[in-house]
Amino acid sequence: ESADVVVTYLCSIADQEDAFFGTDGIVARANPGTCLVDLSPTTPLFARELHAMAAVNGLHMVEAPLLVHDVTLRRAFSQAGNLSLLVSGESGDIEAASQVLRAISADQQHFGAVGEAQAARCAFTVTRIGQVLALAEAQALAGMVEGGREDALERVLDLCDAQPWVKSLAHALRTRTFDGSYTVEMACGEIESALEAAQDIELYLPHAEAAEYLLEMLEVIGGADMPIALVALLYAEESVAASHGLDWSRAEHLIDQHDHHHHGDGVHHHDDDGDGLDFLDEDDYFGDYSAN
Repeated sequence: ESADVVVTYLCSIADQEDAFFGTDGIVARANPGTCLVDLSPTTPLFARELHAMAAVNGLHMVEAPLLVHDVTLRRAFSQAGNLSLLVSGESGDIEAASQVLRAISADQQHFGAVGEAQAARCAFTVTRIGQVLALAEAQALAGMVEGGREDALERVLDLCDAQPWVKSLAHALRTRTFDGSYTVEMACGEIESALEAAQDIELYLPHAEAAEYLLEMLEVIGGADMPIALVALLYAEESVAASHGLDWSRAEHLIDQHDHHHHGDGVHHHDDDGDGLDFLDEDDYFGDYSAN
């Protein structure tokens, strides 16, 4: 009630709804004129709803989703230069919150209409999480030759002219260095909101859905509060995962549900007319996504 600026960072949309719109939530308690700065990953639609609700209650809203660059750092949220903000809102509101925004990150990318920053953050999330999982799979492949070079993946990344954070992640995956402060739960919240945004416009993102499934798997087996480099253990022996406190038996129901959803009776049915597209009509392949 006494704050001039209220800053929020929440992982899930459900938590955001409770925090802002609950009976004892921020919108109800903040004094008129208060500036709300939301760093959370959410959807453009929710960002617009929040902005409208804030305006009705005499509050000022700044949409500023937070981006973490090197996700392997132990102090990922306080390391200089490791954070960026994507900012949308009324120019006067952004100016009023400028000192707080600069205290969080000097690197700010400003967008126009409310919701644009979240749309850009969704695109960033799909790219970033996809890279993280692709690196985990690449590391599993690079290390499959017994007696081979340990740094094989890092050498490949040199050929690709990869960014420093990509090389840091590859090293963390190979050495199983799980001490970063950017967690599986945070990544899961970001991909969840990106998929929610896609669903709002009836867009199907199969790679993002696969990423969400794998991250949810890590949450279920006990990795929610652990660093994102934990994805390496998705491709390791079960005993190795167990040594880090993960229990694959917790995920049996999730795996069964996924197999049933995507494979049905377990038989791949070819079409009779030879066009190869009959599977597009099957609900157990694309579910309810009909737009594309």
